[in-house]
Amino acid sequence: MKLAATIAAAGLSLAVAVPAAAATPAPAAWQPVVSNNPARIGMYDTISQPVSTTGVFAELPTTDIPAPGPGSLTWNAAAESLSWRNGPAVTVNPAVSASYTLREPGGGQTSPATIDVAVTAGGLPAQSTSDTLTVTRAPASAGFGDIYRDTPRGSALFRGNLYLGFEVSGPAPLHVGEVWRTADGVTWVPGAPVGFSASAHVQHVDTFIVFGGELYAGTDNGEIWRTSDGTLWTQVPSPSGNDENVTAFAIFHGLLYANQAANGHPGGVFRTANGTDWSAVFTYPASQPQLEYTHDLTLFAGSLFSQVGSYKGFLGPGGGDLASSADGTTWQALAQPGFGDLANTDISGFAVFRGALYAGTFNPTQGAQVWRTTDGQTWQQVAANGFGDPGNTVVHELIVFGGQLYAGTENDVEGGEVWRTSDGTHWSLASVPGFGEPHSQVMRIRTFFRLGGYLYAGGEDDCEVAPAACQQNGFELWRLSSVN
Repeated sequence: MKLAATIAAAGLSLAVAVPAAAATPAPAAWQPVVSNNPARIGMYDTISQPVSTTGVFAELPTTDIPAPGPGSLTWNAAAESLSWRNGPAVTVNPAVSASYTLREPGGGQTSPATIDVAVTAGGLPAQSTSDTLTVTRAPASAGFGDIYRDTPRGSALFRGNLYLGFEVSGPAPLHVGEVWRTADGVTWVPGAPVGFSASAHVQHVDTFIVFGGELYAGTDNGEIWRTSDGTLWTQVPSPSGNDENVTAFAIFHGLLYANQAANGHPGGVFRTANGTDWSAVFTYPASQPQLEYTHDLTLFAGSLFSQVGSYKGFLGPGGGDLASSADGTTWQALAQPGFGDLANTDISGFAVFRGALYAGTFNPTQGAQVWRTTDGQTWQQVAANGFGDPGNTVVHELIVFGGQLYAGTENDVEGGEVWRTSDGTHWSLASVPGFGEPHSQVMRIRTFFRLGGYLYAGGEDDCEVAPAACQQNGFELWRLSSVN
């Protein structure tokens, strides 16, 4: 069966035949990594943080952790040195923020085992002191054991590790956003101090990018942090100075670009040559106040594309929008917001596949849509509303893997789904809803990333907007081999 999508608007395909989603059996090859599923393969390692030895963030390697159990981190004030479990002392400069690698004499899974520490300038005590820290390895249950660690977000590869940002929500005490990292997709360790040790207002870490040899992270309160070694993080100025989400980064013509949300502030696209000094290059029009939440940035056909919309339509009706620029300075908006359908209140998720740019939508009435363009100007719908199920209201992410294009949906009733296509037009279900877990555990496929020959899908569990019967369980992570 075919659904006719007729959009009489400039810049949009006038009569697009949209094939209905094919109801093919879902592959059974998704493997639970972080989940309450007993077949999960993931592990997560943690180390308690210094109490007496203030000004130090201790971090584990992503593989071959030191010996589990208690150990001593010792600060010798006279010698200005740190040591771990009576291993070799390392001289530090307490006046300079820096990171150091500390070794232990042995007993870990490798010999000698190590931890990294980040020292904050002026943070070490004046007197000698030590802390008893405990190294713990645990099976990666949903949320790494915290039911309020519910949403995986942006990711990036840096220095051999995959960094993944998280939203952590819940009742008091206030939870703050986190960064975790992995070398193999299976063993995870914290990748930054909670909230970057600066602000309890950071609830989620949305996006990452590597620029100028450093890893940048954007947060929901307008902060940007960066690291050159993966351990020591420093804050840089936010693009606009407001406290709204920095949702996406891109490198275009050698400059770093960022999307920052509006929500009462002038939101849009900003850029920098050095990662510190930002200037606004495009502001979404004040005449469309509903466009308060920016999404991805991506390059296609020599232009930079930016997405914006109103997720869940909180600020009233109005279609999501796209803007593009060939030089980063002069921008052109989509001819018809929402691709001509104002029920598409948000546009989210970009992917370039087989010479075309694809974008997903949020459509709470008809179900999410996928659109594509081959020239950056004319768009056509290529997936049926909700892939045939209006309960699939959002396509949060698109990704190319193994020669196919994958889309992750939000479905607060049945559980989030993964759909895929090999030609960009004919789609088939690539996962059972919610990966077969109770729907309250994986309601949204919120993020994708590729690592070590696998496609990873991160499932969000957030009872904030779910049915009253929802039980918070923490995020889940599943993976698919490229041979499937």
